[in-house]
Amino acid sequence: MKQYLAIITLSGVQSFIEQSRKTGDLWAGSQWMAKTMDQLHDEIIKKYSFCSVIFPQGVSSSKDAFRVAFPNRIVLLLKGEQTGEEYEREIQWIIDKLQKQAVESSVRQIKQQFPLMPTDLADKQLRSLFKFHFVVTSHGSSLKETMDEAEQQLRTKKKQFVYQDWMSQPEHGLVCPVCQERTALTNTPFTPRLSMGKMKQIAWETWTQLWEKAQEDRKFVLAKENEALCAVCLSKRLRLKESKYKFPSLDVIAEKKDPYYGLLMMDGDQMGDRMKQSLDDGLGTYQNLSQAITEFAQGVVPDVFSDDEKLLIYAGGDDVMSFLPRKNVLQLAGKLRFAFSQSRPSLNTQTASMGIVIAHRRQPLRHVLAETRKMEALAKAQEGKNSLALTVFLRSGTPLQASLHFGYHEEQYKDEVEKSLAVIKVLPNSFLFELEKALLPGLLSEKEMIRAELKRVLNRSEAPNRLVIEGQLELSKDEANDVLMSLYDRVGRGASEEDRLQQWIAMLHMFNFIAKDEIADKGES
Repeated sequence: MKQYLAIITLSGVQSFIEQSRKTGDLWAGSQWMAKTMDQLHDEIIKKYSFCSVIFPQGVSSSKDAFRVAFPNRIVLLLKGEQTGEEYEREIQWIIDKLQKQAVESSVRQIKQQFPLMPTDLADKQLRSLFKFHFVVTSHGSSLKETMDEAEQQLRTKKKQFVYQDWMSQPEHGLVCPVCQERTALTNTPFTPRLSMGKMKQIAWETWTQLWEKAQEDRKFVLAKENEALCAVCLSKRLRLKESKYKFPSLDVIAEKKDPYYGLLMMDGDQMGDRMKQSLDDGLGTYQNLSQAITEFAQGVVPDVFSDDEKLLIYAGGDDVMSFLPRKNVLQLAGKLRFAFSQSRPSLNTQTASMGIVIAHRRQPLRHVLAETRKMEALAKAQEGKNSLALTVFLRSGTPLQASLHFGYHEEQYKDEVEKSLAVIKVLPNSFLFELEKALLPGLLSEKEMIRAELKRVLNRSEAPNRLVIEGQLELSKDEANDVLMSLYDRVGRGASEEDRLQQWIAMLHMFNFIAKDEIADKGES
């Protein structure tokens, strides 16, 4: 009996999800991709009852839930008398069938909204959405060597792949304002020689009825005024409309008293390498690790966000994206990071890195998403990884940015972060500006010199000699000095001393912004 290893991936998931203008677009996009992979997994199991899916392990079906957690990758072992080429043809047939069903379903929904609209453009745009790549490799003497060979074949295949989508045949007309890539749908197709005024008139004639509905019914806005969408972005909205669950808007997330919110993206550090290395100890170890990752996504993550579960966008494997209340950003980040390594024994040495952005609800969501992804990459670039990189976009002034190392002990991280927030909260507003003025010329770079200068500024501040923290704990100024210096040890791992000092000052300002509620209340809404 022959044995093969198959790897199936869905590419472009992150960029597709992040082509969003509002929170509902973001959630609907993530669910669309997760459910697509969930359906593919079910079809594979149905077709090959004898196969062994080794990643993901233990995924439970949640068709009626408001959130499906499924990674964009499936790894399976196939056993039988068929050749690799026959398996490839069958897997391609399954993918084509799923794609056809998804496209036909979306086109039917679009036709219900626009009975006069030709479907050619919508069909083409939707068919370009699903970019599956897969390989089927003959199992050699070693599963790890076979996995390495399959991964190399997959990388080569992706590089050689020529996308047969809208990019291969340029579209003409107004661009969809959500994805800013595909042409907006209209009853009358655009042609290359149309003037901008004529194209806007065609769009208005097609979409005006929906725009008027948006003015009349504020419960669900499929497309607001001047939004002429492409087939893909319109399908996201239609899926959101049909869903029983309505993802909260930024106005709801940020709340009236606090117009700021947080957005978090997490990714496990070097999980691909960790998975591959686990094959040295046999298939069972690989499957245990796969099971642990699934249990983290489906069970642990919702528990971490139990008070704010409906702000969670997705949890697929070791990837997590969620909105956060501004006041709890740092605590929830630490809780999630340490829950990851504590969820199962096979993950107890595993770390994760995160990008977090705190932004005003009026900040364009597209910009916030791009910056959060950038922060995630910055966190993973830190020495030793295991960090969070944080940006705060203020309504005025330069954005604040710094990285913070999680360390390896949850209670220590929690204690230092909460005490630092509490100390900053009771210090006068002038303290940080005096400290910045004293330190940022960069003449003091050694840690003990910085500690001494911090002590001098703290002693000269208007703060009382005994700081009362949260009405209970009292700290002397020397103890407060130690608390704030504990943050210095965590920021800018691997950076130059000058850059580390700047990051520490920036982090203190961000702690100040997070801790003091009145900053958000003073006319920032």
